[in-house]
Amino acid sequence: MADKDEAEGVALMPTPPRTGRPRLAKSIELLVVEIRGLMLDVASAESNLGKKRLVAGQRLLELRHRVEAGEAGDASWWDFYDQHLAQFRTRKDAERLMRMAASDGAEAAFEAERTEARERMQKHRAAQPWGIGGKKIEAKAVEWNIGGKKIEARKVELVKLERTFAPTSMT
Repeated sequence: MADKDEAEGVALMPTPPRTGRPRLAKSIELLVVEIRGLMLDVASAESNLGKKRLVAGQRLLELRHRVEAGEAGDASWWDFYDQHLAQFRTRKDAERLMRMAASDGAEAAFEAERTEARERMQKHRAAQPWGIGGKKIEAKAVEWNIGGKKIEARKVELVKLERTFAPTSMT
């Protein structure tokens, strides 16, 4: 039985204290394969995100034109948007999508938006006093080449805090 479990990449682990039942654990090799697949899925999803945002912006422009032409009755564009689409994306994001989709070189505009968002997030994170056990969390940009695709990621490191942050009293 142990040979069969090992061949499938599954091993019996010690009984967990909470359930009293043995659990099956994947082998390290299977975990590595699964993680690689998940990382490639993430890279693919990130790549598709820009394409989908571009298409969403184009469809919003088309819908806006049709609503303003009266196909949806006498509703204004933003009233129609609030009633049908606002629960999915904010008005600000819808405006951004339509602005980028309407621009010359829409794909470049979407890439520029992504770069600006990344830079804003880096500034925001750098300003935060996050820490663990007296050490500050620092994220550094790294690039990996997996299967011929460049993947940008963040490498998180703990570094010693230069100063400590004490909670202030509420009185």
